[in-house]
Amino acid sequence: MMEKNAKKECEKVGNFVKIEQKSSKITQKTNEEQVANESTFASQTRLEDSKLIKNEAKTADIMEKNTQKVVEFVKGLLNLAEVDAEIEIKETEKAQIIEISSPDSKYLIGPHGEAMNAIQVLANNFITQGSKLSKKLLIDVDNYRDKQLELLKNKTKGAIEKCLQTAKPVSLDYMNAYERFIVHEIIMNDGRVISESFGKEPRRFVKIFIK
Repeated sequence: MMEKNAKKECEKVGNFVKIEQKSSKITQKTNEEQVANESTFASQTRLEDSKLIKNEAKTADIMEKNTQKVVEFVKGLLNLAEVDAEIEIKETEKAQIIEISSPDSKYLIGPHGEAMNAIQVLANNFITQGSKLSKKLLIDVDNYRDKQLELLKNKTKGAIEKCLQTAKPVSLDYMNAYERFIVHEIIMNDGRVISESFGKEPRRFVKIFIK
């Protein structure tokens, strides 16, 4: 009887060893497959990253070439007008600015920036004919836009205070779309008043109201 029990126990141990061995083989195979899958995934990820980097580099290269095309276009306009000027490209978070420096800057700017804005319209029309830029294109002459922007900020802040003091709507001068955008942004950030645009181009203006 004891021999039978011992034999059964030996069989159990043998079966357990076999199960362990089989389990070990399955685990080893699973680990090998997992390593292979991870290696394949890593290779695919590296390949995708490489393609993405190449595409981004290609896109950036195309954008840079298109920017240079726009610069050459503006240079061509200035040559036709027989104006001596130097051109520099400035990058901001929202725009690419073609900065023009010239002894004849007052003619390139024109009354209220009209000549400068006309150059900008022509440059943007050139872009729509096939060239694409990564950001909005602006034309500036001798930092005219920065100077006007500072004046516009001060004028808007003054109009806000006047509106609050008198409790009446305050209308600002006629502005182009870019200037109106700046005014609306200043008013929104202030938070004490609201604004709305009225009129038709080129006589469109911003009116400020108390909330």
